[in-house]
Amino acid sequence: MAVNIDTLFHQKIIVDTSVLMKVILVEDGSETAKKIFSLHRDMQLTLLATPLIFFEFLNVVSNRLKNKNQTIKIFKKFYDFKIGIIDAKYGYLEKGIRAACENSQVSYYDSSYHALAKEMCGIFLTADEKYYNAMKHEGSIVLLSNISI
Repeated sequence: MAVNIDTLFHQKIIVDTSVLMKVILVEDGSETAKKIFSLHRDMQLTLLATPLIFFEFLNVVSNRLKNKNQTIKIFKKFYDFKIGIIDAKYGYLEKGIRAACENSQVSYYDSSYHALAKEMCGIFLTADEKYYNAMKHEGSIVLLSNISI
């Protein structure tokens, strides 16, 4: 289902590492991800995440690059994105646990981002098709590749 990027304006968008990687590396979806981060920089939408994003992002980057200096350089760029980190609150943490335990196809990382989006009446933006297909019935989720710019 195509989503026009304009519908994201003035929304709380919870992003995961799969979207961040599209900004860092040149991959399918990079243009859209960079546009979303540009809109965040211009304060037309708000990008948020759980504290888990630090660990998930560093895990993915370090495993892909296998280079300490490059990983540190990219992690410094992470701070330039100015993603709002939402403190760990019991409500979304518990909902994330429930989703991860009830569906063997999803990780706790992803389910916590999604639970935060639902709790904040926002949108979970992911590039992870597997998670999206498993959980789109829950609502409050948009697949990056479905966004038209």
